[in-house]
Amino acid sequence: MNKRELELLIRHGEPISGLDLSGADLSGVDLGGAIMEKVSFRGANLSGARLKESVLFACHFDGANVSDSDLSFAVMQRCGFVGANLEKANLTKFKFMDGDARGARAAGANLLSATLAESDLSEVDLSGCDLEYTNIVTSITTGMKLDGA
Repeated sequence: MNKRELELLIRHGEPISGLDLSGADLSGVDLGGAIMEKVSFRGANLSGARLKESVLFACHFDGANVSDSDLSFAVMQRCGFVGANLEKANLTKFKFMDGDARGARAAGANLLSATLAESDLSEVDLSGCDLEYTNIVTSITTGMKLDGA
């Protein structure tokens, strides 16, 4: 499935389930408002993508490039971002629950009013992030980097 086909399905309100987009070049794709379950974006390029107001369950972005993307108001449960690049992403009011983001790099991201709950955030780099009103609840934060946040 290419970017255009994926965007068309999302625009028509189709829920996406079980799709493997590992390693795909989805830079700049508009997935705003998507409903996705068990979709793999492992190692994919989603730089500059729009996932605003999306709802994702058990999706994986491990090793993916999600830098400069808009994930504001997105809700993600049981999702993975292990080793992912989220630098300078817009994560305003982003909700990440019961997830795994070990070693993710989110330096310079905007996490204004975000909620990170019951997740493994070990070694996550939040250097220079806007964390105003951000809630980090019942999460593993060992080695988290907060320089200048």
